[in-house]
Amino acid sequence: EISGSSDYYTWEMLFDIDEDEELNDLYTTMIEISYKEEGVVDEGFPTNVLNEFLNLALADENFELATKIRDILKTKEESGEEA
Repeated sequence: EISGSSDYYTWEMLFDIDEDEELNDLYTTMIEISYKEEGVVDEGFPTNVLNEFLNLALADENFELATKIRDILKTKEESGEEA
């Protein structure tokens, strides 16, 4: 039996997703859970995870978060990271 908060499991899992990997149902579910529970993103998330957060923020009309995510994506692109 796993005890404690699910925040650690869902949040930490997002950092381990491969940048080039297509998001499967498990990953999208974990992203949705993190979005609903945390409502924040981390600059260290892979681009595919950030894009999924962006889609959720836009669907939820959370334009402040969407702008933050777009800024992170732009910074990643400008620094030469995967975008």
